[in-house]
Amino acid sequence: MSLTKGHQVLIVGCGELGSRHLQAIASLPMVANIEVLDPRPESLQLGRDRLSELATGNLSVKVDWITSIEDATKNGDLCVIATQAEGRCSLLRTVADTLGYKSFLLEKVADQSVPAIESTVEFCNDRGISAWVNCQTRTVPTYQLLKEKLNTGEPIYFNAMGGQQFLANNGIHTADLFSYFDGSANIGDIHAIIDPVLHPSKRSADQYDLTGTLSGSTSRGSSITISYGQGDIPWGHFSVASGNYRCVVDHMQRWMMETEVDSNWKWNQVPFEGSLFVSETSKGIVTDIFGIGSCELPTLEKSLVSHRFILNGLLPSFSKLLNKPIDVCPVS
Repeated sequence: MSLTKGHQVLIVGCGELGSRHLQAIASLPMVANIEVLDPRPESLQLGRDRLSELATGNLSVKVDWITSIEDATKNGDLCVIATQAEGRCSLLRTVADTLGYKSFLLEKVADQSVPAIESTVEFCNDRGISAWVNCQTRTVPTYQLLKEKLNTGEPIYFNAMGGQQFLANNGIHTADLFSYFDGSANIGDIHAIIDPVLHPSKRSADQYDLTGTLSGSTSRGSSITISYGQGDIPWGHFSVASGNYRCVVDHMQRWMMETEVDSNWKWNQVPFEGSLFVSETSKGIVTDIFGIGSCELPTLEKSLVSHRFILNGLLPSFSKLLNKPIDVCPVS
């Protein structure tokens, strides 16, 4: 239930990403109350620290710090789930059943297995619940303009590479961006060449990520290749090409070059517009959810395209490296 003078938001998980969502949402004038739920004192303190960093914001917002779902207010307007990937979808069901929330924003990866996400999509459809996944790359203005230039019905060829990046937690953003550009309902013909190393997660002792190369194609004739490895510093860029247009983008350096058939394939540098910081992107996303009941993020159902590609593509390699049969990817 919305408060008289504004919206009620529940943020579950106040770690690195949850605290950034908190910064964004606390600055919105249409929000009256935020409940931050995390059983870990150090996470709640991180949230308090992040709030203190705000130079300006919604000074009237009320923030309550809670450690149990039993302490949360029922029938709020939006629940942000920024816990670890394991159990995110189950948590959505719990919050919906016990607290009556109807709108959710999930951090990525939405869960550790495709069946868990698929069953939650059915749950949301049955209950009239709206759920989006925070693959916010597609909300960047530069990429939205890029989609328009690629929207000719021709196949596109998408190649991404980077260092100090990983195929699950970084790759899901890349795969979703390709899905956004291509528009196909599935990425098939998946091939994986994975480095024989389990990269431990900073968040949990039994969670990992992988490096190597993952590739696939769509019925439209488009293809995607993601190659991520280790390195001393983070770096990354992608190239995308169609019959009439080509570009190279380095979002970390905010640098982009493009060329097209109408310019006789002359390369030109163009401005990179937009932010990928959660503390910035969530402002517009949440404003749209409250204002028009939707946003530019993929719904949980639409995110299945990228989740199937990433999770199904990596599951055999996780099983091999862990030396045991598994049915979920142990990602964070």
